[in-house]
Amino acid sequence: MLRTRTLLRSFTPTLRRSLATTVDQKEVEKFDAHARANEWWNPDGPLRTLHQINPFRIKYLRNAIVKHYNLNTNHHQPLSNLKVLDVGCGGGLVAESLARLGAHVTALDASYNNIQIATKHKELTFNGTPQFDRLNYLHSTAGKIF
Repeated sequence: MLRTRTLLRSFTPTLRRSLATTVDQKEVEKFDAHARANEWWNPDGPLRTLHQINPFRIKYLRNAIVKHYNLNTNHHQPLSNLKVLDVGCGGGLVAESLARLGAHVTALDASYNNIQIATKHKELTFNGTPQFDRLNYLHSTAGKIF
């Protein structure tokens, strides 16, 4: 059985409008350019800093989630049966890592090209594995989802 948490199901109209306008188009275009140049998964490319810090980010997230939900730290997939929403997923670096830890991940990005790159990498990396079905990419924003 999946553990789920309901997050802010009933937004006020003001908060709903605020979420709808939180996308910075310049940021979307900047990271969209990385997707068009197929740079997201190049550990030696312009996004190498993200690749370098990703193990530390994932360790921090894993430990915080395990502590918060009092999960089994000895399990090889301690986030099994948790649902995670990754907003602004880019090429999927964090989303894929969380899926490897057992989480069911829905990852959103405002850039269509980022979602295409992330989906392609998912297919190359996870095809035929349980992680494949635990990771879903959507071209969307938090404002559209909520």
